[in-house]
Amino acid sequence: MEGNIGWKYNKAYFYNLQGNPSNGNLLKRQNDELLGATFDESYLEQLLNVWDKSNNIFRLEMTTSYPGLITGIGNNHQTTLKWMDQTREKPVQIPEFKLGITFDHTTGVPIIPGSSIKGVLRSFFPVMNQNKFCDCYEEKINYIAAILHKVHLLVSHLKNEEAEKQELRKDLLISRSGMYTAKTKDELLSQFKEEYLEKIYNMSGISNDELDVMTSDQALAIAAEKQLEKYELEEVETIYKSYNRDKKKKLEKDINDSYGEKISMILNRPLEDEEIDNEDKTKASCLALEMFEGKKKNGEYIPIYQRDTFFDAIPVSGDSNADGELFAKDFITSHKNPFKDPEPICFMKIRSNVKFRFYFSLHDGDKDGVNVSKEEKLMLIKYLLYKNGIGAKTNVGYGQFKFSKDEMLKITQ
Repeated sequence: MEGNIGWKYNKAYFYNLQGNPSNGNLLKRQNDELLGATFDESYLEQLLNVWDKSNNIFRLEMTTSYPGLITGIGNNHQTTLKWMDQTREKPVQIPEFKLGITFDHTTGVPIIPGSSIKGVLRSFFPVMNQNKFCDCYEEKINYIAAILHKVHLLVSHLKNEEAEKQELRKDLLISRSGMYTAKTKDELLSQFKEEYLEKIYNMSGISNDELDVMTSDQALAIAAEKQLEKYELEEVETIYKSYNRDKKKKLEKDINDSYGEKISMILNRPLEDEEIDNEDKTKASCLALEMFEGKKKNGEYIPIYQRDTFFDAIPVSGDSNADGELFAKDFITSHKNPFKDPEPICFMKIRSNVKFRFYFSLHDGDKDGVNVSKEEKLMLIKYLLYKNGIGAKTNVGYGQFKFSKDEMLKITQ
């Protein structure tokens, strides 16, 4: 469909009908036209370029899952008229779309407002209202603290990914090469004592004064560990270079699998199993103030340009299973009276398999209070959106997203 979809839905939709209930056939054509609207990336090119080139901007992509997404349900979009299609032999009532959708004013594409995203996230945090009250305060403190603990571990591992994989590579090469097989540390020390005693003492770097106050076993243990570490590194390089291509591929796969299992274990571990402490709880409380109230732990206000910002989420692709379409028709069947037939309410929803891109401007937390990095904030936001969804009727499945493990662990800007 060409033109501004938002304008056609909110303005032209009823204006064209002229309040004439016999225009049901026109209503049907308008419904079909809206449901056939497909994603057009030309509308968003300029906007995406601005956001993608800004500083401190993190982006997150999530795909809607069945049954879809409802956003802007509170916007008024209905009449009290019954629209009849008079062009058929027997007049048929055509249902109008009765619930609103939030559209971008300029491009007309459906969006999730940044204010809604911020509000949904805020609801999970222990934030006091104007009356200094927060419902389920302790539960929210523990909930956010557990996620923060999980997120901190994940980000720490991801930032040290190369070093951890190098350590795994060393361990796997040593175990597969047979190096030091069936030798305990005591046996190694005994072997060193017999063969390399003088050499080890000379290479250990232990001064004569230090040696005088140590027992021979202490000195030997320190020297042996230093020599063993040096010898291991040299041997690892030699063994790795001698591996053939297939063995190297298998080795790298095993390294990635081992590292992935460690990350997956942390990511999928139930929150009740996280070992949170008072520091995590303090972070949760301070983070709520910082992200949503713009205040530091000491009550000082954070400058506007240093506060976390939540932008509108916009679609970047339509439903790949329906030629890029954005919308589908659905019904809510409310039962106002248990003794009367229910009246289905027809509405237009955002389809499943529509990919949305979220943008956040995030900053490192106050080191005297929160001390949570912007990467940890991003992963916290991802976790909350993935587990809880967004929009209306999330309790019956709407507003949920498909989310890959790779997307969850991506922390680059």
